Amino acid sequence: MTVAARRCTLRAVDRRHCAIGLGVFIASAVTATWVYAAGPQLRVVYQAPAECPSARVFEQQVQRLRPEVTDASRSSLDVQIERESQGFRGTLRMPESSDASLTRELRSRDCLELVKALALVGAVLIDPDTRARAEAAEPESNAGTPGSGAGSDARPAQRRRSAPATRASAARPAGVPSERVATPSAARWSALVAAAIHVQYGVAPNWALGPRLTAGVRRWAESGWYAVEGRVSVTRTWSGEIERDIGDARMRWTAGRAELCIRFEVGEGAAVSPCGMMELGETSSTGSRAADATTRRALWAAPGGVLRSEIVLLGPWAVLVEAAAARPLVRPHFYFDRADPTAPDDVVYDVPAAAFGAGFGLGAQFP
Repeated sequence: MTVAARRCTLRAVDRRHCAIGLGVFIASAVTATWVYAAGPQLRVVYQAPAECPSARVFEQQVQRLRPEVTDASRSSLDVQIERESQGFRGTLRMPESSDASLTRELRSRDCLELVKALALVGAVLIDPDTRARAEAAEPESNAGTPGSGAGSDARPAQRRRSAPATRASAARPAGVPSERVATPSAARWSALVAAAIHVQYGVAPNWALGPRLTAGVRRWAESGWYAVEGRVSVTRTWSGEIERDIGDARMRWTAGRAELCIRFEVGEGAAVSPCGMMELGETSSTGSRAADATTRRALWAAPGGVLRSEIVLLGPWAVLVEAAAARPLVRPHFYFDRADPTAPDDVVYDVPAAAFGAGFGLGAQFP
């Protein structure tokens, strides 16, 4: 439209000719747009881990290759990317087609590169001529230079087999400015929350039961198959009734825990996290049925370790199972006094040299 107006000015062509030319140009553009819109529209279903590019990035990669959607059975793409121990696995299907050969599976250590490759494969499956157009749009950098010989034959074999990502960039539609695709950060941060039922041994004569609430952050490594986690949690447990000769007692354990973990992907939707931890809190015992019964408290301080397994259920939600072991630095002695000072104490509980815990709960990662 700009070119037509410029010619009218420079050549002083009759205004009627200029108007006719502009009218033909506009009519052609409208007709072409309508024809494109009348054909089948591309539909994309995209699922990927949080550290991978978004669905919008995948769609941009496909659109830059300009596949022509002419077959309704090839007008949709179902893309699913999952983490593996060595990187990422991507599966691309055409759900509208009954042809099983149209399913592709690719693997890569880098999720962005995997998305680019899946976009190229999807575009070629939609329109087999996409690859030819992408290669034709690749700039002939060595053609026509002195001493280089004839055009494409003078290019080395490595140049003719350039990476798919380069072809995709060269094949963007005319008039569309170059656009950089946002690359995910080499290390991606995520927030963590979890709630669990916790059982603890080492704070009462029997197993003590109670809730555990956890929050934390996760920092993904560049490879994507492991992450470093920091977690803080609060736990409170209660024991059952502890019957002794002089009286009865109930024990309560309240502690905060700080953890530093490394999370490893061990399979599809499964991970394991070994952790170092430190617990600080208190252990208390409340007496009853005894004369002058009261509540006594003692410091709880215990370093230790945790082993946690995780199985993804749906979206950000996962089932968590953990086991912990700790070494109490303070080992209090809870007892009832006897009337006879020479008689042995009526012991309620002595904190042992080792404590153990286990938990089962539900956790989530955002994003």
